[in-house]
Amino acid sequence: MYGVFKQNGTIKIHNRIYEQRIYNYMISNLDTNMSISPYFTNPKFVLPNNELNLELILQRFQVFMKENYSQREESFLENQWRLLFLSFLRPILNGNGFDFKEVQISEERRLDVVVTFYNRKYIIELKLWRGESYHKRGLKQLYDYLDKENKDTGFLVIFDNRKENKNELKSEWKEENGKRVFAIWI
Repeated sequence: MYGVFKQNGTIKIHNRIYEQRIYNYMISNLDTNMSISPYFTNPKFVLPNNELNLELILQRFQVFMKENYSQREESFLENQWRLLFLSFLRPILNGNGFDFKEVQISEERRLDVVVTFYNRKYIIELKLWRGESYHKRGLKQLYDYLDKENKDTGFLVIFDNRKENKNELKSEWKEENGKRVFAIWI
């Protein structure tokens, strides 16, 4: 009657607004004191009080990419890199968290990847390396997203096709106006 469900052999949420409201309600009622079973999530990626160690996850992704990189991937597009990153992330979350791509926030802006893990939200921006000025704009964009989402920490994954950087595992923390960003180069 209210357009909440649709039925085609199985019941599905029909309206995306209701889908988000129901999801937010269910997430807010998760027991945050519940311990995570090692069967579901590798404990080395989880900090005390069920917080993801996203810095370690990104560093492991960086090593994974270095070990498996091929010159054929140079023509990859940003959305293909995102798919590869999400494929790497999914087994780590393994039912204890969720990943979302192209999440729309205020002012019709979109976050590249949002990860929820229990009652925490992580914002990850993915960028192709197109020079230092583009990198600075990407950092500013991420700082703005963090400000809009009331978060103090964000993550930046830079896919860098410059041949001279392929053997270097580069990562750094940047801080501006009380916001921190951990960046890695792939």
